[in-house]
Amino acid sequence: MRLSIILPAVLASLSFAYSSKNYSQYEAIHQAEYKLAYNLDNKKWDLLHESMTQDVVYDNSAFGPGKGGVSTGLDEVIKNTKAAFGDSMVEHIVANALIDVDDSGKRAHVIT
Repeated sequence: MRLSIILPAVLASLSFAYSSKNYSQYEAIHQAEYKLAYNLDNKKWDLLHESMTQDVVYDNSAFGPGKGGVSTGLDEVIKNTKAAFGDSMVEHIVANALIDVDDSGKRAHVIT
């Protein structure tokens, strides 16, 4: 099958799936992800509030013991992330985010 036939069908299905969502919300979340990665990589702990809310729940448990686990609240996230990173050089590459904005448009669940 030709790509020119497949692509419009895929795009049409995507636009249908997200027609009720506000794309600016998604772009804002992506920008927050990029800023978060930059601030984490450069250990700019005092700037994490620019991309995380005070009531953030941050789950690093997949990385194993001593890597922060589940942190609740920005202060705990900063404390546990500092401990997990230590003096290591870190590089985050942000891709393939799954973003679910709730119907109110005020909360989102983001998995990267």
